[in-house]
Amino acid sequence: FAQNCAACHKLGGQGGDLAPDLSSIGSARDKAYLRRYIENPAALNPASTMPGYRGQLTEVQLEDLARYLASRQD
Repeated sequence: FAQNCAACHKLGGQGGDLAPDLSSIGSARDKAYLRRYIENPAALNPASTMPGYRGQLTEVQLEDLARYLASRQD
């Protein structure tokens, strides 16, 4: 998260303000959705300005990031 997301997203009070706060994203989205979104945001939200990370992150990194974000709940 710190390497690829924190420049834009806030998590636990730290990070950027350009994109939504992801501190409790796991309360709203499951791991499968988060993984698909991280890979290709425009496929799920054509208005998204977030870059896709398919091809930039390994399969393990994508899975780990999605699992981590899904665990972030209220």
